[in-house]
Amino acid sequence: MAVPPKPASPQRPSSPPKPAAESAPPPVAQPRAPAPRLPPAAPGRGGRLHLGEMLLHAGVINQAKLDQALSMARRNNERLGSVLIANGFARPEEIAKTLAQQFRVAYLEPNRVKVEMVDREAVTLVGIKVLKERKMLPLLSRGRPQLLLGDPLDTQGTDQVEAVLGKREYVISTTSAIEMVLQIISFETVDADQIVESARDSIEAGEVNALFQYILAKAVLEKASDVHIEPSASTSVVRYRIDGEMKVALSIPRTRHDNLANVIYGMAGVDLSDFGRLHDGRFSFAFAGRKLDIRFASSPTVEGPMMVMRILDDTRSLATLEELGYAPWNLTAIDQLLRYPFGLVLVVGPTGSGKTTTLYSCLSRINDGATKILTVEDPVEIRVPSVQQVQVNEKAEVTFARSIRAFLRQDPDVILVGEIRDEETAREAFRAANTGHLVFSTLHANSSVEAIGRLMDLGMDPYQVSTTLLGSLSQRLMRKVCKYCAKRVSLNPATLIPEHAENLFGAGRVPTAPFEVFEQGTGCEKCSGGNAGRTVVAEVMLLEKSVRELIYQRASNQQVVQAAREHGFRTMTDNALWMLVKGEASLKEIEATIGPVTLARGKRGDRTQNGGTP
Repeated sequence: MAVPPKPASPQRPSSPPKPAAESAPPPVAQPRAPAPRLPPAAPGRGGRLHLGEMLLHAGVINQAKLDQALSMARRNNERLGSVLIANGFARPEEIAKTLAQQFRVAYLEPNRVKVEMVDREAVTLVGIKVLKERKMLPLLSRGRPQLLLGDPLDTQGTDQVEAVLGKREYVISTTSAIEMVLQIISFETVDADQIVESARDSIEAGEVNALFQYILAKAVLEKASDVHIEPSASTSVVRYRIDGEMKVALSIPRTRHDNLANVIYGMAGVDLSDFGRLHDGRFSFAFAGRKLDIRFASSPTVEGPMMVMRILDDTRSLATLEELGYAPWNLTAIDQLLRYPFGLVLVVGPTGSGKTTTLYSCLSRINDGATKILTVEDPVEIRVPSVQQVQVNEKAEVTFARSIRAFLRQDPDVILVGEIRDEETAREAFRAANTGHLVFSTLHANSSVEAIGRLMDLGMDPYQVSTTLLGSLSQRLMRKVCKYCAKRVSLNPATLIPEHAENLFGAGRVPTAPFEVFEQGTGCEKCSGGNAGRTVVAEVMLLEKSVRELIYQRASNQQVVQAAREHGFRTMTDNALWMLVKGEASLKEIEATIGPVTLARGKRGDRTQNGGTP
């Protein structure tokens, strides 16, 4: 039997409501007379509305979280905003936006803080060192001098900077956005060729270490997820994976490859004596005010050790499901799953498809301060202070299965299992889900319905699956087209596979005339090679009564999907084609991500747009 959902409870909205003034396109403040100090906060009870009250009224936090944070702030003599962020009660963006409202100045979203906006002359006059210390950034917006603040309460800092620059219009953003832009400006003076040449001419540890620091820092600035260092007969090539694509960053002399390997091996704490072995390790890397976790792995190729470093920022803010790109109907289905008091929810997909990020986003929707959440992960990718997280350690016998058994004696409400890899972990996850706990986990499967068969492969019988599994989410990460440089092309519906066309438009309603879609452009100043970042393309299957009965009867995947469609289920292909019609993704990218959706044939990953009218 399906587990009855628990009554809906008030939940924190995914993001605070935007005031009307913030809906205007320009992100910067309107001109005002300069003042020696920030204007007083907006009036409220007792003549002043405090930060905590504003966050409470906006629905960012509840009263329990506010009381707890205020107590901690008084006890440790810390600011309320810092405590809220440190404990995961609020995101840095929410604090910055509320401070801007409190002081009645404009708020600039972190992703809109660009190097092009910086007042270079002002930066030179003040000095990057001072600006980094004060978390401030001089801007020029349409000729108007502004000062971007990470901490609007640092009046000594504003006095120090304005003593050099004069009075400026204030704007507020997050400190991390300011630090990142300042780091980019610092890097503009770095001569990569000189660093490589220094490493070529010298085997001094300092020269090779400088090269290593440059490789990692450049990767972070370019938002790479992985760094690949690949030796060949004459050179060693450094490549970054950015938005899922491999891009060459630089080449270094082959004679320095082993020296660079020594530096990285030393940082990762692995054996330096033998490059002929497989190695794994980890280390920390400080950059732009953040402490990054680097996961290292190497393989002994015939040309020398090939090294890969994965960059994990466990201090980054959690993205909401809306920000990840989930479609409205999928959000509704997920919210339905989150209302259950017990049962199992799976997120499936290949490695690198964003499964863990989606799990964290789900947890953030139910992390209301009154829910005990425990996680066991390998690795812990994002640290959430208000959630108790356990790192798998095979040597210490801290495994997924053992941790779940231990959790059941620690009175949790929600358990997150990083991955169900084997039968033992599957059985413990099912046991937890059947003893009054809501369990989240990931699984390697290609679709939501295939997750059911995968569980059976791991030893779960149809009855267990049909009564315990609440639903499964399957997702991929897909590049979005940049609308500023995208090309408009015509797509003939007759080139779509008939089944997909009917699922998209409805049976008997497939248009006969070609319609416009976008294909990737060549790139512009607002994007990277025609791509505007990545978004989630997903499907969410809820196990309704008819679906559970089919699972118990070991029905085919096609029968299960058909039954789920009767309850509103849309496949990943349906959602991808919906994004195509909306102009968010190109046909080429869709087919490279989820497979063929047209009748045309071509090389893998190089399918034509099929857009011309025949």
